[in-house]
Amino acid sequence: RKQDEFLNTHTGASGLRDFMDHVYDVASTFGGEIVLFNAKPSNWVKWLGEGWLQEHSKRMQELGNKISYKIATREGEKQLISKEFAEYRWFPENMLSDRAMYAYGKYLAFVNFEDNAVSIVVLCQAEFSQSFRVLFNIAWNSIGTKPHGEK
Repeated sequence: RKQDEFLNTHTGASGLRDFMDHVYDVASTFGGEIVLFNAKPSNWVKWLGEGWLQEHSKRMQELGNKISYKIATREGEKQLISKEFAEYRWFPENMLSDRAMYAYGKYLAFVNFEDNAVSIVVLCQAEFSQSFRVLFNIAWNSIGTKPHGEK
């Protein structure tokens, strides 16, 4: 794992777990708004495993109102693996790929899922993270639709 003060790189399943631990650490310490654009739940299940995801979900739920968590996913997605602590919106399929962007705290992460690899690049730049949140929320409010059955 290559890292410096402004950039961290994670690879593989253990790297994705390290990254998710970092998201949790930042959320539990600072709270705030977390946004994930282009979540494809099957990728997260494949690389993290259902048991690990259940434990992560539990600890994120325990943060309660300390965080606001929004996830943009494909229209029609039924596998809403983080619904206990996050709000989902569907986006048109043609706007999404196997690349995800994650803003949490002062961090902006780029998650690249491939058939046999996963890599994450995390940039520690508060201004970029906040700018991404602004764009995310514009899309969330103007394009995203609530999944059927969600309040």
